[in-house]
Amino acid sequence: MPRRPHARLRRPRRQGYRGGRGGGVHPPTDLSRLAAEGYLPGLDRFVGGSLDAVPGRYRNLSPVSHVDPGDPPTFLAYGGSDQIVPPGQSELLEGRLQKAGVARRLVDLPWANHTFDFLWGGWGSQITRSALDKFLRDHLKDTSPPQQSSGDASWLASRQWFPLSEG
Repeated sequence: MPRRPHARLRRPRRQGYRGGRGGGVHPPTDLSRLAAEGYLPGLDRFVGGSLDAVPGRYRNLSPVSHVDPGDPPTFLAYGGSDQIVPPGQSELLEGRLQKAGVARRLVDLPWANHTFDFLWGGWGSQITRSALDKFLRDHLKDTSPPQQSSGDASWLASRQWFPLSEG
């Protein structure tokens, strides 16, 4: 019998929600619900079948199915007038993260549509960048060694992840 090298490969151990590694802007989070409600036409081609034919795939590809307490702090933002991915998707994931005790931030822009973050200088992008900057400052730990400073705080300004102005 010929050897099959792929037979020795193991499926990676499931380690909770890892969609986006801690963040999403208008993300689809429950593909089963999206398909059942008629959102995202063509989703069946992406998943490899209809919801009725392969329901397990829809569950497995949905971040809400993989939330656990070991997940990283998660930032979510969505537009309340989104017609592509309904706002309930972000709220659903936020609720699951809350139940699991995961640090999270949900930014709701009630007037915004799906592409609210498309224009860098637009209101949606500015609000989201500001909230994300604060979230990252609150939840990312700086593990680099302390820098030598000449007594001023100029080094602190260089630690900013997302400058809020273009100057």
